[in-house]
Amino acid sequence: MTDETFYPARTVSELLARFAIAQKEPSPELNGWLTAMLALFRRQIDALLEERDRVIAATAAVETDGAKTVLEDRALQNLCETPIDLLAQISAVEAALGIETPIHLA
Repeated sequence: MTDETFYPARTVSELLARFAIAQKEPSPELNGWLTAMLALFRRQIDALLEERDRVIAATAAVETDGAKTVLEDRALQNLCETPIDLLAQISAVEAALGIETPIHLA
């Protein structure tokens, strides 16, 4: 649709492993936050990339022009999704690292 290059999930995952915004613009805080969010939700992103590739492959298998038609199909904008919960993700990371979070009573 936009004359971009399509990269398979494995390639994108390898690129994400090195992703970091080191620039100061537009905002060092925003850049750091975005870099951290991609790292924090890396497993979900990798799973989404794999699911995207499965959907494209399955759809291409029934298309007459294969993957080229699928990648140009505007009806296939959102191939997959997953809900995220920032606090639950942080808790899961803390639990995996054996970090006890203090209980806050309201």
